[in-house]
Amino acid sequence: MRWLLLALMLGSLTACMGGSIAQQLASSFALRAADKITSNAYEAQLLKNDEPRRNIVLKDTERDDYWHAFTRSGFSRVTPTVEPSPAQPATEPTAQIQVTRLVRVEMWNLLTGREKHAVLEKARLKGAELPPPSQWQRWQVAVGAAEGEKNAITFLIPPEFGKLISGDDAMVELAGTGELNIARYPAN
Repeated sequence: MRWLLLALMLGSLTACMGGSIAQQLASSFALRAADKITSNAYEAQLLKNDEPRRNIVLKDTERDDYWHAFTRSGFSRVTPTVEPSPAQPATEPTAQIQVTRLVRVEMWNLLTGREKHAVLEKARLKGAELPPPSQWQRWQVAVGAAEGEKNAITFLIPPEFGKLISGDDAMVELAGTGELNIARYPAN
């Protein structure tokens, strides 16, 4: 009955309005009806496919003692022990926290040969922490400047950094007076 009414309505619209608008309305109604029919069929198929999964009977399994013990286990109670605080604070000297600055340094050039050996020897004589002299060959010594500064900084480059070239950046730990600065991280 619905379809008959729809066909009559479309027919009267076609006669009244002319071709294009009536055709657009008719095709819109037809597409909506087709979409609704397709949607209902798809939902019915999903329900039909879902029916076997709903009727699954779960098997009765035996109790697993280990699983039962694991799920019921807990932690034993811990009672805190109270100790009296010392009457007087310790008189041992406390270590001072040492703060060092890391700055980004652009490398200008590498020191080699006698220049490198002279810088390392001078730092060793002043008490700087350096690798043993047998390892000096693997380490590099460079000259550069921190960002925004013009003063030259001489610093030691560990062998893990590989070969650095002029213009490379490194994060350098500024050492105290008389010590040699050391590159800690490659910045590139």
